[in-house]
Amino acid sequence: QAETQIKRRMGIGSHISERRLIDDLTRMGMNESI
Repeated sequence: QAETQIKRRMGIGSHISERRLIDDLTRMGMNESI
């Protein structure tokens, strides 16, 4: 059970970090265009 919980948390964490990276990239792109 513990292993599955850790794997789930890692999956969620990686998904959130990916979205954060995308948000940062879009913000930088918008700033550059302006």
